Amino acid sequence: MKRVIGKYTLSPLVIDDKERLFLLRSIDSPFFERKRAKNLEDIEAFIENIHREMNCRRTLYLAIRIDNNLIGTLCLWNIQIENQCGEICFELLEAFRGNSIIQKVVPEFLNICFIKYPPLNKIIARCHKNNFSSQKVLWKCNFKCNNRGKKGELEYEYKRS
Repeated sequence: MKRVIGKYTLSPLVIDDKERLFLLRSIDSPFFERKRAKNLEDIEAFIENIHREMNCRRTLYLAIRIDNNLIGTLCLWNIQIENQCGEICFELLEAFRGNSIIQKVVPEFLNICFIKYPPLNKIIARCHKNNFSSQKVLWKCNFKCNNRGKKGELEYEYKRS
């Protein structure tokens, strides 16, 4: 699966992405918690796990690329077919933030999600209450804040039209 949106390409992770993915996943973020990658072996294991999860249809994880180079990722996870919803998250390498890239690729990613998982009617996004950039992206991509986030976060939802 490969989708081109202007100068950006969405496509699955490949092992050659490991160095750039390490840059993305080895930094601390004040906006979310996750296990940081300590080395390239952690990233290789992560890529293998993502491939397994995608093969089992438990996640959809795509790289955002410019000229075949990974600059960020989009993920649909926490897929609950019985509740007709899933959860989206996204991130970019710092050098590419603030250029409306996520805003440009999220609508196509949502289309892919609804095609790959037809029972889904709603996609949730959560972000830290102080992550104003992500809040702005979600608002511009027609997500609505539903005020059901956990402490310190906001929850947004996008409903299939």
